Amino acid sequence: ATPVDRPEVDYSAYSYDAENEFVAKVVIWVSAVTGAPLPGPHIDPAGVHTYLKSGVVLCDLLNCIRPGTIKRVESSPMPFPQRENISRFLDAASKLGVQGHQLFRTGDCFDGLDIRQVCACVGALGRLCHDVPGYTGPCFGKPVTARMGAHRQSSFSVATGEGRWGTAASSYRPVPPKMQSRSASATGFVAMGPPSPKAEAAAA
Repeated sequence: ATPVDRPEVDYSAYSYDAENEFVAKVVIWVSAVTGAPLPGPHIDPAGVHTYLKSGVVLCDLLNCIRPGTIKRVESSPMPFPQRENISRFLDAASKLGVQGHQLFRTGDCFDGLDIRQVCACVGALGRLCHDVPGYTGPCFGKPVTARMGAHRQSSFSVATGEGRWGTAASSYRPVPPKMQSRSASATGFVAMGPPSPKAEAAAA
């Protein structure tokens, strides 16, 4: 695919404390995409809550990334319509590819219970923008190209020692001695260090 020449986001036009850098950069990016002005030149979590609380900006963001995704955006100042906006954003973000653990609860945004999680979700959406067909606006961060686990064609090996195989029940079972050097494509493995004399004797 032909690389898209995307506009850059000017983060230097705003100020923020070091501990709020991620939150600030996320909403600066949101403002660059939607055109919705930020509350002021200094960004903090309280201001971000005010900016995102109604869900209108979040819905506008989705519609800028993929036009027509959210067909109804409520402009009412009442709580229920605003919470509906947030719910619609979450549903649309999930369908666009944001993972379940990256989403937030409606109260995290509307009530300001966890603004950092809200921004983590929006940031994840911003990274997905690199792969949204037809979208030519700015993205947030690097594209989502890495996936958990090694590729099945990986050729290097891992000396597992007395490793453990992870199971679906979040427990572990010992790796048989004959399998203590495995291709990196075998996922679900936690290396536990070099083999003990007992393991070495069993493998001999």
